[in-house]
Amino acid sequence: MASARALLDAVLTLPVTIEAVTTAQLLLPGAMGRITTIVELHGDGHTGRGEDVAYAADTQALLPDAFAALGSTITGTWTIESLSDVLEAHPLRVPQGSMGDDKPGFHRWALESAALDLALRQAGTDLAALVGATWKPVRVSVSMGLGDPPSAAIVHHWLERDPSMTFKLDSARSWSEALVTELAATGAVSTVDFKGLYTGDWIDTSPDPVLYEAVSRRLPDALLEDAKLSPEHLDALDEDALARLAWDYPITKPADIPGLPGSTATFSDLRPKAINIKPSRFGSLERLFGTIALCEQEGIPCYAGGQFELGLGRTQVQSIASLCFADAPNDCAPVLFHGATPDSDVPLGPVEIPAGVGFGWEAPTPALTHIA
Repeated sequence: MASARALLDAVLTLPVTIEAVTTAQLLLPGAMGRITTIVELHGDGHTGRGEDVAYAADTQALLPDAFAALGSTITGTWTIESLSDVLEAHPLRVPQGSMGDDKPGFHRWALESAALDLALRQAGTDLAALVGATWKPVRVSVSMGLGDPPSAAIVHHWLERDPSMTFKLDSARSWSEALVTELAATGAVSTVDFKGLYTGDWIDTSPDPVLYEAVSRRLPDALLEDAKLSPEHLDALDEDALARLAWDYPITKPADIPGLPGSTATFSDLRPKAINIKPSRFGSLERLFGTIALCEQEGIPCYAGGQFELGLGRTQVQSIASLCFADAPNDCAPVLFHGATPDSDVPLGPVEIPAGVGFGWEAPTPALTHIA
């Protein structure tokens, strides 16, 4: 594995020349209606790309003009560190979307990941070669809900196709203890996401404490992600369950990790079993690799998380996972899994990182609409 500290030091000193900024947008049609914006930074005959994963369509509609307006501020020759300083002083400003989804830096990540992609292409290298590391195959867990009404059938169907698959499951208030028992019998649940720390009326964050007790008791090896921290929910968890708490949504910088010296976390004082690393939540490369480095120092495992990317943003997540926590239950299955069924033609097994230059690669996707 590559050291996150070595990655951070090497990345921050990379030079990059930016001459122009353009954008393109991707749409996954159908009921999902997901839109993302691809930021393209051009310089010295190369193009670097990043993906803005803001969830609200009203935010996405404003992004092309917002990125274009920022272009004159970031053209020039920089290091990644000095460019990041400019982005800190001149953040991309768009009204917060209907899902409150710029927490804290989806727009910043699109720019910094594109700048890293461009810098590596201009240097003729990739992130692994930059620090003398080798790419490792990435173990992934497939992330999904279980429908309404919930059923374990989809889990069984996937396992019939590939018995080695593991799953990160979004819990729901409608889960019964019988369902949890059936899931436990598969031995394939790596993580249960309670989503108990989200805010807003766009997501249900009020699972019954009885569900917490059932999940923690019946799935003794699963990570318990983003549990609600009210007294009644915590009382439903025994000591073993409390020792399996993992954090995702509130983690955006090193100081957000609770239970460590210097932590400023207000949502908990419990040292986590693991941290879900979603790069776009951190915004900057420094906060991202700094957080992973702190976890390495403190012996806290990390696992990757995706943000419903449609393009190379997902392969950038996989690249980081490959170098830092390839064997973790990474929630970053290929984009082809968006809406896939067990009968779909999707790649099974670990994700192999192809040789090349830059940061991320263009992997096969579902049928997307490209928006100018």
